[in-house]
Formats: sequence, C-alpha cells, structure tokens
Amino acid sequence: LMEEKLEHFENQYDEAVKECETMKVEMEKRLKLELAVKEEKLEQQTHKACTNFEKQSAELKHELEIYKEMKSNLEAECERYKLRSEMYAEESKDARNELCKVKMDLKNARQHEEMELRKAIEKYEAEK
Repeated sequence: LMEEKLEHFENQYDEAVKECETMKVEMEKRLKLELAVKEEKLEQQTHKACTNFEKQSAELKHELEIYKEMKSNLEAECERYKLRSEMYAEESKDARNELCKVKMDLKNARQHEEMELRKAIEKYEAEK
C-alpha cells in the first residue's frame, strides 16, 4: 500500500513537473511575443521621433537661412542709409558754406551800396 501511495505521489509529482515545464514554455513564448511587440512599438516610436526631429531640424535650418538673408538685407540697407546720411551731411556742410558766402557777399554789397550812397550824399551836399 505504501508503494502504491509512493508511486501515486511520484506520478503526481511527474505530472506537476510536466505541467510546470509546459507553463514555463508557454510563459516564455508569451513573454517573447510581448517583448517583440514592445520592441516593434518602440522602434516605430523611435522612427517617428527621428522623422519629426529631422523635419523640425530642416524647418529650423530653412528659417535660419531666411533670418540670415533678412539680416544681410538689413545690414545692406543700414549701409545705404549711412552713406546717404554722410552724403546729406556733406551737402548740408556745402550748403552752410554757400550760405555763409552769400551772407558775406550780401554784407559786402550792402557796405558797398552804403559807401556809394554816402559818396552820392556827400557829392549832392557838396554841390548844393
């Protein structure tokens, strides 16, 4: 009877071991499948992130080129305004010099006219 019980327990043990092995194999298969799915999902997310990054990088490079061109245009415009300002300053200086010359000529002409008038008055008074 003891041998029967022992054999019965050994059979149960062997079945339990087989069941554990089967469960272990199934669990490994399931885990491998889940891992493969997660790896695929992660690879897709990584690819999408890289694609987005490359797209944003290209857009930013394009914007940078636009801003560089705008900066270049503004610098050129500033240079034109600077040259124009220098030209106006030179013209203004020339105009001031011309105005001073005209004022001097006018003053000399006025003095000459006053002298001529005085001479005429003196001559008129002398003739009286």
